[in-house]
Amino acid sequence: MLVRHVPLLAVLAGLTAQCDFSSMVVVTAPLMRPLPSACIKTTLDTITGRPQTRVEVDHAPPKGGHGTIFWLDALTPYRVVEQYEYRDSTATLETYVSRFPGRPFNKAEAESLGKQMGATLLRVRDACGGSAMHGAPPYNVKRKV
Repeated sequence: MLVRHVPLLAVLAGLTAQCDFSSMVVVTAPLMRPLPSACIKTTLDTITGRPQTRVEVDHAPPKGGHGTIFWLDALTPYRVVEQYEYRDSTATLETYVSRFPGRPFNKAEAESLGKQMGATLLRVRDACGGSAMHGAPPYNVKRKV
């Protein structure tokens, strides 16, 4: 009986190997210097209208930096904003939205979400007295699979 199911299992395994199990739109805003965590939290609470943003240390930051995660308790397309601080005193704000499982985000979806999430990151940056990196775009939008 098991022998009959082997071809079906092989077909299913082949199909799942071709599917995108996760797709993300990641928005990153480079900063001249890190922003105060308390200000980021307060600003996110104001933006979402719910003063329940939780703050914790990022235990897996990019190499050469350390990070803080801001968990949003609100109905936004994104649930997390992260700040990464680097040795050269620069920083980034980052947020993302993901689909699991599902089809990848197309370019128009990524641009629309990127614009919305980028505006949020810039609002946080500006409210907390931050400044953009000279010569860099205010934020970058990337699609990841």
